[in-house]
Amino acid sequence: MLGKKMRECLHDGTVVYGTQLTALPSTRTAARLAGAGLDFIFIDTEHIPLDRETVSWMCHYLASRNVCPVVRVAYPSRHLIAMAADAGAQGIVVPYVETEEEVREIVAAVRYRPLKGQRVQEHLSGTHLLNEETQAYLNSWNQQAFILAGIESVTAYERLDALMNVPFLDGVFIGPHDLSISLGLPEQYNHPDFLRVVENIFQRARQAGLGAGFHIKPKQVPIERMRKWIRLGLNWFLYSNDADILADTLIDRLGEIRQPETGLAD
Repeated sequence: MLGKKMRECLHDGTVVYGTQLTALPSTRTAARLAGAGLDFIFIDTEHIPLDRETVSWMCHYLASRNVCPVVRVAYPSRHLIAMAADAGAQGIVVPYVETEEEVREIVAAVRYRPLKGQRVQEHLSGTHLLNEETQAYLNSWNQQAFILAGIESVTAYERLDALMNVPFLDGVFIGPHDLSISLGLPEQYNHPDFLRVVENIFQRARQAGLGAGFHIKPKQVPIERMRKWIRLGLNWFLYSNDADILADTLIDRLGEIRQPETGLAD
């Protein structure tokens, strides 16, 4: 699945699944993940020290395997977004968004690239609209592009309707760790207040016709809760990451092997 189809899924509520590629960036890892039936791979440049060259080959390789490459930039910045898009990212996730101005800037950077500066702001404000030829060109140039705004603070939650009302935003993405801390509930992912906020975001995003994403950590979110969240509106399902999947598998499998054998005949 590539970006154009992913954007359609975000808006119509179709659930798409992906994982995070962090610790093992190689064509071999990417190929194995691509063969797992995933819709997208999440590449994080906010917390992971990946350079532009690495991000670029990862994006182009994944796209060649029909897996949508999604990059999270380090902070709300049209310059970082342009760099990620130039590297081949089709989806852009922007962390810790809190203002309408930030959403307008990041939307412009994704949907109107390479138009910049005052000209794109004039178009978005309606004071000087683009001609049909330019608009058609930009639509074609950015046909695979989509964008999600990170909802990771109480401030963003309180302004959620206004943030989601910015035209051409495709979805919101909950950063559970940062959100829990902003709520005064650090890493208390089972706390009723945390769950209430998360589930409310899912519902309101769906009602607004936008996608809703969450980074699922299997040991933090029981399977029945995952299913409940999908029913409520979670449809951009980011499941774990390569390092944790590897470690969890080793721990579980080796734990089984190391268990003493019982009830076996000599």
